[in-house]
Amino acid sequence: MRKHLGRAVLTSAAFVTVGLAASEFAAAAQVSYTIDPLQSTLTLLGNLSNSTAQQQGAGSLSTSFSGSVVADRTGNTILFPANGGSAINALNSGSWRPDDNGFDDTDLANYGRQAPWEISPNITVFEAIRGLVIDLWDDNFGVPATIAANGTFNSNSFFLHLDDGASDLLIGNSPGIVSHVNKETSNSNNNGLSSVTLDGTTEKLTLKFSTGGIGYSISTPGDSSFSFTGTIVATRTVIPEPGAGGLLAIGGAALLGRRRRRV
Repeated sequence: MRKHLGRAVLTSAAFVTVGLAASEFAAAAQVSYTIDPLQSTLTLLGNLSNSTAQQQGAGSLSTSFSGSVVADRTGNTILFPANGGSAINALNSGSWRPDDNGFDDTDLANYGRQAPWEISPNITVFEAIRGLVIDLWDDNFGVPATIAANGTFNSNSFFLHLDDGASDLLIGNSPGIVSHVNKETSNSNNNGLSSVTLDGTTEKLTLKFSTGGIGYSISTPGDSSFSFTGTIVATRTVIPEPGAGGLLAIGGAALLGRRRRRV
């Protein structure tokens, strides 16, 4: 009987080990969150031609976003990949000047800004920013950010990399365009901590943005910039994995069946 009991204990221990290993393996994965445009808005701040940029019309400095956010999730940590993978796509806030050919007309754009031209203040600079796609890259040297018991983690654990986007410009009668592809800026905790929360099988990722400036030139070196402030909310469905308890129950039932057959 002692031999049978010893074998049963060893087998149960094996099921515990397998269960924990399976649980840990399942927890380590690169996952994708789908952005909710109704809860995701970023406002544009910054300068245009060395003056504080103003809105062209109501709502032209804020827009919503769609797309996806990619992150590595392991236990109570989150890590944004070093080479990115997210596609945070700016939606259009309205029709703004200039049009997408640089002429004095309007077309749909993510953001619309204007300011006096520093060289001749009686002339207005019009800027329409179009096609912005933001990626998120690791800014923590490969060390995952720890998610606290209340779900929060540092918003400066990632930085922004622009995969696409450009400014169409009109200065008087002169059109221009500035590409923003591959420009980058850091993020901070100035708009609060980001968070990961779980409601049933829905995991909600809330990203708080308060970025540094992305600088560029339209007339003189470094005369323009923009930065982002706001919130991006994205979710994913979490599929429960068999835990150690479930495997133990299966293992226990199998052991009980074997022992009963031997009686």
